[in-house]
Parts: sequence; structure tokens; C-alpha cells
Amino acid sequence: QNASGLPTVGGDDEDEEEDRKRQKEAQLEAEENAKWAHVAPRWQTRLYAAECVRRLLDVADHSAHYDLTLAREETERQGGSGERLVLHLGRLVSVAFTVATSRIEAMRPAGVLMLLDVVERFAAAPDPDYHGHLLLEQSHAQLGAALRPCFGPEADPSLTASGAALLARYLLAISTTSGGIQVDPAAIRKLLALLTKRLTPAALAAISYPALSDAAATMVRTTSLRAAAALQAAAAREPEARAELCKQMQPSLVDLRSCWMGLLRDHAALSIAGRAAKGYVPHLYVQGAATASREHLEHAAPLVFEAALSMVATPEWVAGR
Repeated sequence: QNASGLPTVGGDDEDEEEDRKRQKEAQLEAEENAKWAHVAPRWQTRLYAAECVRRLLDVADHSAHYDLTLAREETERQGGSGERLVLHLGRLVSVAFTVATSRIEAMRPAGVLMLLDVVERFAAAPDPDYHGHLLLEQSHAQLGAALRPCFGPEADPSLTASGAALLARYLLAISTTSGGIQVDPAAIRKLLALLTKRLTPAALAAISYPALSDAAATMVRTTSLRAAAALQAAAAREPEARAELCKQMQPSLVDLRSCWMGLLRDHAALSIAGRAAKGYVPHLYVQGAATASREHLEHAAPLVFEAALSMVATPEWVAGR
């Protein structure tokens, strides 16, 4: 009713119409939000996020980030949920694994490199809940699953190169008995086989990427040989602590010796005058890609030289000669 006591005409209808409009707007907004809630970020966004995590691992240098005992004590004192990286190691590996096994090929090398950063940081972190074991062993299945596609016949060269570096670093972490760590021979054997099966003279010569430059094949050859050299050099430096790694490497050493010497000859040939002498037959590159291949050879040569030198005076050094 109005001030005169007469009923108000159309007032209720207008209020009801406004209510309906507001409800309709709220419904449309909720539908729009629900639609975007299930839209995955673009792969470039996810790649950027992975790079941010790598940067975080690079700058987080406090010891409590990589020591579970210290992180737990700190969390207990502060009464919080804990912000140290080691408390979220499982999530870090899970995120990196997801990127490394993405359906988008361009993302996979970034995921493998992220796993490499995680392994680098937590390589020596013991598991306080299981004496004689490393924290990284909890993620062994994911690391193995991420590594296998890196050495497949369809793998991109950058993925294989990143995978070789990750495999070597992870093997170095789990193959030492220093600090009372227990070594799993089966785990070492399976991972090492991924690398060494490609490191025979015939297998290296067969590596080819017709759709890419010849230097891509050289990159894969040299990074794989460098990874094997890192394992051999470490085994030679600590023969007692890495006795199992020495044992597992031994059957491949004759082939590796030939491949390492081929790499060193190529490096020497290109280092003399910037290009190989006329008539020289390269082992790991083709003449047309000499300039592009030189950087890969230079990066691998020092560690390969150390590995080859460690074999001198061993039976494998003279076998087959």
C-alpha cells in the first residue's frame, strides 16, 4: 500500500523481476567460472612454471631445505606446517615427472632437467626413517619411468641428452656405500643398461636424426659418452665405496674404451687447426658439421679423458687389441 492506503500497482512485480535478473546473472557467472575451472593452462605457462621451480631450487641454499631431520625440528619449534623443500620432495618429483612425461614433446626436456636439479640437490640426503637409505629412493619408480623414454628410438635429441645427464647423476647418488648407504644392485643394473646398450661403436654410428642437423647426433653421442665417463671416473676414484658400480661397468668397458678413444681423437683433430686434417675419418661427427660439433666434443673431452686414463693397466685396456 502507498501513503494513502491504496494498494501499490506493479511494485511487487518489479521487485520479482529484479530478483530474477540477479539470480540469472549469478547463474551465468557460476557457469562461466565452472567452465574455466577445468581449462588446463597452456603448455607455455606450464613450462614457465617448471622453470620457476628450477630457479627456486637454485636459490634455496639453506641446509634445512635438504635435511629432513633439520626441517622437522625447525617445524616443531615454530609450530607451523613447514616451508622447507625437503618436506615437499614428493610433490617436487611429482611435478617434474609430470612435465618430463608430458604428451607435449617440447616440455619433456624441461621436466628431465628439473628432475636433474632435484637429484643434484637431494643426492646425499639420507632418509631418517629408514637407516641406510636415501630420500631419493622413495622416488625411484618415478625417476625410472621418466628415464626410459629418454633412450627410446623416437626420443628427441635434447631429451636423450638431458636423460643421460640425469641417469648418470642419479646412479652416482645411489651407487655409493659411503655414509652407510645400502646399494641395490638390481636398480643399478637396470638403469646402467639404458645407457650402455647405446654405447658400442656400432650403436653410436647408427644414431641418426634425418630431420635435424648432423650435429644433433653428435650431441647425443658425446653426452651419452660423457655420462658413462662420469660413472667410470667416480668408480675409479672410490673403488671400495662404489664396488657395485665397478662390477656393473666392467662388461661394457671394452666397448666404452673404443668409443672414448674415438671421441678423444675427434677432439684432438678439431682442436689442432679448427678442422680435421685432410683424410681424417671422424668417429662421432661428419665433416659438414665439424664446427657445430666442436662444442659438444670440448665439453665431453676432459671427463672422457679421465675415464679412459683410469682404465690404463687394466685388462680391459688391452683386451681385443
